[in-house]
Amino acid sequence: MSLLLIVYDREAGRLVDVHQFSPSQGEAAVKARLDLWLGASPSTEVVILGAESESQSRTTHARYFGDEAVDALASEEKSRLIPQRA
Repeated sequence: MSLLLIVYDREAGRLVDVHQFSPSQGEAAVKARLDLWLGASPSTEVVILGAESESQSRTTHARYFGDEAVDALASEEKSRLIPQRA
């Protein structure tokens, strides 16, 4: 299982940040979400997704990872936040 902490700007339609946590880090993920959410603008979503794999999260929540959302990131950020699958 994998936990992904997603920061998504609804207004801009873009992925801002992604952090991955293991199931044993669930409490840290919730704390990080709260910290990010408290400082976020009203148009920012800060969510935790739980799935058997990261690829499953990308399928079930594609709007966060779609081409339009990811294209808004700088290329170096894309490689850090969204590793390319072989």
